[in-house]
Amino acid sequence: MSGVQEEMGEEEEIIKKYKFEVGPHYSKDIKSKNIFTSTLNVIYGCDVKSITLKQLFNLMSEGYYIMTESMYNYAHWFVLLGYYVAGDNPEKHKIMVYDPYYDEIRLLNADEFSGMWVDGDHEKTGVYRDFVAIKRRNR
Repeated sequence: MSGVQEEMGEEEEIIKKYKFEVGPHYSKDIKSKNIFTSTLNVIYGCDVKSITLKQLFNLMSEGYYIMTESMYNYAHWFVLLGYYVAGDNPEKHKIMVYDPYYDEIRLLNADEFSGMWVDGDHEKTGVYRDFVAIKRRNR
């Protein structure tokens, strides 16, 4: 978030400020709290019928900061830090993520990431691959 917003605050501050209950939370929940300022372009997974791994990489190439929900530890979110191209097939790329649960940076195979990039409650939420993408609007 530091690349697009001055001061986001600690997780506990955000939970208190926006009155979040204990999770899990999804893009529709984040959207309903109107957390992001009007100076940002925001794309919510709940507003996207479907998205591919290649489209996710394209958003990153366009300068979006992205967090995705994953089935790692169920309803678990990663912050995508970058990706490394490995040929023409996006499934062969490597993805660098920040994992806030373990407070570590990890390098994942794109096909492994893609297989876990699924909302376990997608039948209830209506979102199969949940994410939030943000970038600063051009001034």
